[in-house]
Amino acid sequence: MWGGTDEQQEAVLQEWANELQHTKGADVKAAIERMKEECLDYPPTLPRFLGFCRDAKRLREAAIPKLDGPKQEIPDAAKRMLNEFLRKVKNETR
Repeated sequence: MWGGTDEQQEAVLQEWANELQHTKGADVKAAIERMKEECLDYPPTLPRFLGFCRDAKRLREAAIPKLDGPKQEIPDAAKRMLNEFLRKVKNETR
């Protein structure tokens, strides 16, 4: 694996775990696949691997279909009711 004492190795593993704790598994998996292609001679550094994860997240999110805005106008009666409700709420919080 790598040199160092057991404590040093544990500290490195803990650092990687801390940095990756909020990364989705799909992004880590994609980063590992990319690592297999681009890091043939040596493992990536943590910052480089995190970059692979960020790239994977961008690609994954770009593939999510975006919703269009509302297709129709809100009826005037509904707008009046909403505005009246908001006015009452605003007055109650004062």
